[in-house]
Amino acid sequence: MQLPSSVKNKQGTISTLSTLFQRHLAAAQQYREFLDELKGSSSLNSLLQGLVDMHQQLADQLAATIRDLPDVPVKPNRMMRSGDDHMPPTSELLPETTFAYYRHIYGEESRLARHYAQLLDNEGLPKGIMERIQRQHKAILGAANKVHRLIKTGEDRTML
Repeated sequence: MQLPSSVKNKQGTISTLSTLFQRHLAAAQQYREFLDELKGSSSLNSLLQGLVDMHQQLADQLAATIRDLPDVPVKPNRMMRSGDDHMPPTSELLPETTFAYYRHIYGEESRLARHYAQLLDNEGLPKGIMERIQRQHKAILGAANKVHRLIKTGEDRTML
């Protein structure tokens, strides 16, 4: 999907897409580290593996979208930094219970969903990018809802 160079707000679009790309990679890496530290809990392990796969797939899709946009230098912004700045080292994040993992994962997925919602408010997005971002936003909301249900009811259903 090659886009014309007349796309409005190219700088902001590429910058925001780059931020989402970085956040997906950071989430996938963090969940991989959780998997390495966990022993036992098969339902939590399968959830984490599903999230790793989902975030890697979404990052790959965003990378393809960014490549399709006309070349515009990306100016770093505060949103780009905040992903790693607010996260302590993984060893400090490792909670003692499965419930604490679920709470942490829910917080991360909810933050990412808010970034997608902000991007979807941009009226200048080309139709193809808007549709891709809507699909990705729906996937993130689905993951957040699954984890929220696990927190509230403890029911484990495969939805990823």
